[in-house]
Amino acid sequence: SKNINCIQKYINVNNGRSLEPMAISRVNTTELRVQVYNYLVDQILNGDLKPGDSIAESKLASEFNISRTPVREAVRQLAASGILESKPNCNTTVAKWNDEKILQLEIVRTDMENLAAKLAIIYGNNSEFQEMHKFSSACYEAGKNNNIVDLLKSDSAFHMEIAKIAKNDLLYKFLREVHDQIQFLLCWRKDFLISADKQYMQHEQIIEALKKRDEKEVLRLLTHHNRHAFKVDDTNFFESEFFL
Repeated sequence: SKNINCIQKYINVNNGRSLEPMAISRVNTTELRVQVYNYLVDQILNGDLKPGDSIAESKLASEFNISRTPVREAVRQLAASGILESKPNCNTTVAKWNDEKILQLEIVRTDMENLAAKLAIIYGNNSEFQEMHKFSSACYEAGKNNNIVDLLKSDSAFHMEIAKIAKNDLLYKFLREVHDQIQFLLCWRKDFLISADKQYMQHEQIIEALKKRDEKEVLRLLTHHNRHAFKVDDTNFFESEFFL
């Protein structure tokens, strides 16, 4: 079946080596948890799992031919990120977010990314900023080809590169979780996506402003980019001194 084939793609990877079927039991729980986590994320980004759909841990464990422990851990990790909803005595489901949740996410994302940009200007160099062009280009190509999964991953990589250049491990960790949620949101709210041409132009403008160490312009561009990606209409709030 389609599900089994997809699952086999994840279960057969271990540090770049193919696993024989009998070797599956010897893969440690952490590796299996990561594989199940990645499988579920891709199922969600591809639209195979939609908001409100149930996640059957026992079925996943059976299809992966593994114990329920790594499946349970992967589900808990996604639930902790708000991507899955798990309630006592109820099925675990793909989360449904209301407008208030979306706005809260965008406020946190904008503030944290602006902080990352400020730190990147201090600690980064132009060679590191130059590397960001490859993520911008990958994002553009994915958008032109209407490859939503690659688009979301490339866009996330672009923004996470700023966090990496900021050289603050704690901030990077927090932003990683935020961007996991951003990808989840955009995979089912495609009306939030902007055109490939517009996104590419905005990404390139952000890179050039970083190279010039123009903090005010970087923050203006990032805030504008993030706000318009989410079609947030509260202009006065997002252009206040709180963000800039």
